[in-house]
Amino acid sequence: RYGKGRGFVLATSGTWRWQMSLPSDDQRHEVFWENLLTELSSRAPSRLTVDAGPHVQRDQDFVTVKVVALAADFTPHIANELSASVTRPNGSVVELTLLPDLNHPGHYVGSYDYDSTGAHAVSVELEDPTDDLEVNVHQGAATDSAWWMVESGSAEYFSPELQAAVLQRVAEETNASYRTLADISGLPAALVSRNNALTRQSELPLWNMPFLFLLLLLGKGLEWLLRLRWKRL
Repeated sequence: RYGKGRGFVLATSGTWRWQMSLPSDDQRHEVFWENLLTELSSRAPSRLTVDAGPHVQRDQDFVTVKVVALAADFTPHIANELSASVTRPNGSVVELTLLPDLNHPGHYVGSYDYDSTGAHAVSVELEDPTDDLEVNVHQGAATDSAWWMVESGSAEYFSPELQAAVLQRVAEETNASYRTLADISGLPAALVSRNNALTRQSELPLWNMPFLFLLLLLGKGLEWLLRLRWKRL
């Protein structure tokens, strides 16, 4: 487990001075070191880690079970497969085969398809081939489990509260507008003017505009009338 635990920096020359200025029956110095050592040693990963994703899964047909297995000396556990037990909501137990990840030694992956909603649990037990009882007791039992709740038809209603900030950001990014119930009266006019199905934008050169041709004809006609009046045709 080298490199996978936790580290702390105690930026002082020593903590014994804290105790020197305290009464002899004050236990805060001892409690500090007990908590520090507990925190250092309790977060290191165990030999077996089972991950089944989020605890609540909505409108899903299967779950991917990932397992990290280590041997007694915490080197990657190498095997052709691992066996996991899945407990269904009705209490029945089925076996799930986990295959090794060839790119990551000690990692195993399996997929479980479920056809019922409710609470599911998966457990894995790593059989250690060694008979060294002292090692096994020191490292702890190589078992781990994970659980998740399957819900069907509820994804649409999950977290239904108004996300105004998200909607406003989406409107800004898509050149749209965000309206509340207070200004809902202007929605029909906005739909008519901004609906892509009803509006179309075209870019043409100015010379192709009919107004310029009409203006040119009007100018030439005005010139002809003035020449006719002044008898300078």
